[in-house]
Amino acid sequence: MASVRSLRRLFAFLLVFLLLFCGGLYSPVHAAEGTETPSPTFTPASSATFTQIPTDTPTATSTPTPTSTELVPSPSATHTSTSTTTPTLKVPVLRGDYVEDEVLVRFAQVPQGAQSAASACYVNEQVEVVRELDAVGVSLLKIRSGSVAEFIAAAENCPEIIYAEPNYELHALDTFPNDPNWSLQYGLTAIHAPQGWDLDTGAATVVIAVLDTGVDLTHPDLMPKLVAGYDFVNDDAVPQDDNGHGTHVAGIAAAGSNNGTGVSGVSWGARIMPVKVLNASANGSFAHAAAGIIWAADHGAHIINMSLGGSSHSQIFEDAVDYAYGKGVMLIASSGNNGSGFVLYPARFSNVLAIGATDSSNVRAGFSNYGPELDVVAPGVSIYSTVLGSYNYDSGTSMSAPFVSGLAAILRGLPGSGSPANLAWAIKSTALDLGAAGRDDYYGDGLIQMDAAIQLLWVTPTFTPTEESEAPEQPDVWLVPNNPDVMPTWTFTPTPTQTPATTPTDFATPSPLPTDPEQGDEPDLFALSTPTEMQASFAPPAKIAYSPPCLGAFLILLGILLFWFGNRWRKGAQIP
Repeated sequence: MASVRSLRRLFAFLLVFLLLFCGGLYSPVHAAEGTETPSPTFTPASSATFTQIPTDTPTATSTPTPTSTELVPSPSATHTSTSTTTPTLKVPVLRGDYVEDEVLVRFAQVPQGAQSAASACYVNEQVEVVRELDAVGVSLLKIRSGSVAEFIAAAENCPEIIYAEPNYELHALDTFPNDPNWSLQYGLTAIHAPQGWDLDTGAATVVIAVLDTGVDLTHPDLMPKLVAGYDFVNDDAVPQDDNGHGTHVAGIAAAGSNNGTGVSGVSWGARIMPVKVLNASANGSFAHAAAGIIWAADHGAHIINMSLGGSSHSQIFEDAVDYAYGKGVMLIASSGNNGSGFVLYPARFSNVLAIGATDSSNVRAGFSNYGPELDVVAPGVSIYSTVLGSYNYDSGTSMSAPFVSGLAAILRGLPGSGSPANLAWAIKSTALDLGAAGRDDYYGDGLIQMDAAIQLLWVTPTFTPTEESEAPEQPDVWLVPNNPDVMPTWTFTPTPTQTPATTPTDFATPSPLPTDPEQGDEPDLFALSTPTEMQASFAPPAKIAYSPPCLGAFLILLGILLFWFGNRWRKGAQIP
């Protein structure tokens, strides 16, 4: 009996202790979950002054030292607060370029004027009104002390100011190359090339095959951009131009640009593959042209430019076109130069983009062939470009086609740009409508517009690559002359690794919010919006969660008690 009484006393003691322990912890848990400590509030008076506290300044009181440069009211400021903690104003992180000592401020209706209103909130700030924008009630102020960010942070708590923001800088958006003969190239302006270069200048991984009379392999504006080609006229690997036509075409599409030399090409990045299928008199055969198309497609060309044509249909020629098209190669050809309503072959084929010519006034050139097969037009009258060892003018739809080939090369370098059909759609659907409204036989869908086509594929890529339309393999050799002045022999060297000139922004994927280094990975809302949208936030008090330990102790005690009762019951003892 004594042992039973002892156990009962022990049990009663443990139970009372557990109740007292858990009861004492219940109140803080309930308070943390049911109520929040009110956040400090701050109401500045119009005469408040602000002082700057450096990061490393020690304080004698219990007020936490700010972790960054912040504005706090000076001891003379009149304010009300529900807490003894000194409130702070966070200085925003300003993005972009702006004038360092100027702010744009919109004041509430204050009879004294902008300078008096500013002084009402900042007696220590010396401000000067530079300009009044009365139509929108905004004043441009020059600040004499402090930074623009500090001024904007303090302005958030000034009742006389509706909003304040930096005086951001503006810049011209057209990209102009430094090539000395740029001013002679009206065609690039007509197709909005400067606006397009703002967006993309072309990837060095894209290759344009020029099926023509060859290319001047030692021309200073072309030589650095050449990859290995072939001469089907002389059946060798030295596709040297002996006429000048192919050199002129190559320079329009992709001459070395912004290099301080000669002229600019449409695509600054694309490489040139010279494939000679025409002789010194600029004549050739369908057999050579078909062989050149197949060779280019098999050796890494992405775009094939054909500034050539004939009036007869050839099934072999069409089969070669279809072969390259099936490998994901885009083919572009001139419509013809006899001014007739018959578009020549190969431009007449359905898998080739047919190009007509316009002049400097965006009017169809009289020599340009037209018809239902015509797709778009491009400048083709008095076009200045590279020639053998120099630069000169030439005219014809032969000059129009490489404008489109250069644009197609830029589009081909955009991620997810897709098949030849998708590139053609982008070029045609963004062309400037000329002549009769809508598509017509004289202008096709209109004059190509480089910036609009790039923007279209940036914003609305519509193609998912498949095995059939993947890019052909990059050529594995560069064509390099042994002697820049003499061109008797050539050697091949391994291809250096190429990277795209630019990587356009994916508009379908939202950009991540900027982060504040002081807040870890939390978004820095002060870097996202105008000062009037900035809101200070205070973290809620941490919850005190002691309930689980109490519950665990109770369950352990209950288990001991049940074990004791079970043991007594098994022995048949009567519980007193």
